[in-house]
Amino acid sequence: MRMERDGVEERYTYADLREIAIRGAAFLVSRGVSSGERIMLLAENCPEWGMSYFSILKAGAVCIPVDSKSTIDEVVNISRSGTPTATLFFHQN
Repeated sequence: MRMERDGVEERYTYADLREIAIRGAAFLVSRGVSSGERIMLLAENCPEWGMSYFSILKAGAVCIPVDSKSTIDEVVNISRSGTPTATLFFHQN
């Protein structure tokens, strides 16, 4: 994965992604996320989105991806329909 932020290029290899996903999954499990739980992921398109997505899957949970441009009503509807046990949200500046 590759992205430019504030004039600085960030690069992540598949090995980086694997390591980050393993650490992210361990973090989620340490916070009580268990296999089969649904986690809503609300974030912009960036490397962290993919890292979070694979961390959720690696923890054995199910990811409910939500478009960052969704309206509040849409997010509430998705949340009610998907009944996630947690939500991951981050925003870039």
